[in-house]
Amino acid sequence: MFPASEQRVSEQADKKVDAHIQKLALARFTGVQELLCAIFFMSGIWGFFEAWWLGLGLWVAGGIYFSRVTSSYETQIKGELNQRGKE
Repeated sequence: MFPASEQRVSEQADKKVDAHIQKLALARFTGVQELLCAIFFMSGIWGFFEAWWLGLGLWVAGGIYFSRVTSSYETQIKGELNQRGKE
């Protein structure tokens, strides 16, 4: 459909747009959300001294929380951009 060079440019542009959206999503984190991520991380370190599986579990839980919050903010930002594009 598109020549290879145009397709490569659009892929690079999509990657740059996604990276910028991810930065904007991280900027929307509230203080409580940042604190909760820090608590998961620090508790994971403490948990590793108690039992390795406890620390690992806390880090996994923190990673899941971080990715879910980030992806919800990314979805909000993409929705806002789509809404502005329709105006």
